[in-house]
Amino acid sequence: HRIREEYYVKQIAGLHDKAPPIPQIVIRVPEVTPDDTVGFKNENPCNIKGLSNGLWWGQIGVDNQGHAVFEHYSYSLRAASKVLMAYQVKHKRKTLRQIFMRYTHVGGQNYAKFVAKRLHVGVDQEIDVKQYMPELLKSIVLYENGKQPYPDSAFVPAGMLSDYE
Repeated sequence: HRIREEYYVKQIAGLHDKAPPIPQIVIRVPEVTPDDTVGFKNENPCNIKGLSNGLWWGQIGVDNQGHAVFEHYSYSLRAASKVLMAYQVKHKRKTLRQIFMRYTHVGGQNYAKFVAKRLHVGVDQEIDVKQYMPELLKSIVLYENGKQPYPDSAFVPAGMLSDYE
């Protein structure tokens, strides 16, 4: 049995050497400068608040304003998508005005108008949040920070909406 085992170990080792390399996915992370926004400094470009009953995935802390601090911005995008889906599914917010009046307590009206213009929909038009999610998130990052430096691929990760599908 030992000889057979040694033979299989050699075969497996040989297969490992012949296996093609695993492709690496690289997402360029913008360099944070001292004049950047709180959102970029916290790796939280959506300015998601920290959870009172625990942590968001990837959350490593909370700043002095209650915003979550993430280890990578992709966790902020995921959290924002969960929040937006919860607004529509759980809280029955169907229009951008309803969504952004809840998303932010100050300036929700202007926020909704900004996003509606970018999505080419009316501020009081009922929308399917899931259908517009990548553009919704890009608009949130732009509105919150004044720029949107992330690649398109950052806005469509697998499993982002799994809790509400």
